[in-house]
Amino acid sequence: MGLCAKKCKVMHFGRLNERQKYITHTKEESENVLLEVTSCERDIGVMVSSDLKWTAQVKSACTKANKILIMLKRTFDSRDKSLWAKLYTSIIRPHLEFAVQVWNPSKKTDVNALEKVEKRATKIPLALKALDYEMNV
Repeated sequence: MGLCAKKCKVMHFGRLNERQKYITHTKEESENVLLEVTSCERDIGVMVSSDLKWTAQVKSACTKANKILIMLKRTFDSRDKSLWAKLYTSIIRPHLEFAVQVWNPSKKTDVNALEKVEKRATKIPLALKALDYEMNV
């Protein structure tokens, strides 16, 4: 059983890489296929880019967490502090912390983007709305 050439992609790492073109042979069609070059690809749920920066992963995680936060805000009428603490820790935070050991955010912009989602989530309960963000955390 061979590889499906249409699903295979090439990612070049490093500035001094010559950016070679790679060709594979398919058994089904008996022809050579040029592999597609990509700069960012998802592997096991983590976005890996050719420059090894995790901005794409942070953006993906924040987008997903924000969508879920909006959905929960529309679904639940209650703004109880304990309910939203449970919702945040059980549903939203896992999306922000998925595989964080691999893509540990080190850039200030990435950390700020992740904290922006957390800040938005702490403003939903009425009891925490008037408090400062640092007091809520």
